Amino acid sequence: MDSRKKRDGSALDILGYYDPLKSEDKVKLDTERYNTWIQKGAKPTMAVENLVKTLKG
Repeated sequence: MDSRKKRDGSALDILGYYDPLKSEDKVKLDTERYNTWIQKGAKPTMAVENLVKTLKG
């Protein structure tokens, strides 16, 4: 989310999803797009950082 936009503004990009109700494939992340945004200066939330660490682990 762009902090300069309204609270209910649209997302800049969809990088994946997390669905805790699924038995398989609960998390999907486009790591290439994620890394692109990190290189551009985006700062992930703590929850996203934890999901990425879990996926890499």
